[in-house]
Amino acid sequence: MTAVTTGSAPAQRRRLLGHAAILTTALLWGSLIPVLDILLAYMDVFALSMIRYGIAGLLLVGGLIIAGGIDWLRPLPFGKVLLLGVVGIAGFATFYTLAIAYSAPGTAIVINSATPIISAVFAAVVYRVPFQPGTGVAFLLAAIGAATSSLGREGAGHGTRSTRKLGLPDSARCNCQR
Repeated sequence: MTAVTTGSAPAQRRRLLGHAAILTTALLWGSLIPVLDILLAYMDVFALSMIRYGIAGLLLVGGLIIAGGIDWLRPLPFGKVLLLGVVGIAGFATFYTLAIAYSAPGTAIVINSATPIISAVFAAVVYRVPFQPGTGVAFLLAAIGAATSSLGREGAGHGTRSTRKLGLPDSARCNCQR
């Protein structure tokens, strides 16, 4: 039996690259909270935020140069873009890192899971963008994911930093040390 393929070989490679890129993004984004929680034991909140976005900025500029240059940036209003970057992105990074440092990772997971719901409601109220078909199901799945992530294990979000480094609830960590 022959395999059914759609599109040319270059199109299939681009699609595969796209799938790999989105999978990598999901893995990196999903690991953000636990990794930040571990790094916060060793680094200052503000330095960690600066390092995260400094590395991302360098990678973005490198990608832009490789992809064909930065000529398209010239007509953009530099002051507004800088303000958006400083207030929006740097502010988000710093406050999000502060939240993980002074709250519990379980709380950050719940808040992070609610972000699509907040964005959709904000767009509906402010920009009058109607909810798309399936939005209710997406809201339900986000709520289930948040509940599972934060309540799915004993002591989630309430353990010590060393417990969270191991990914174990307090009771399991204590049992392992006995």
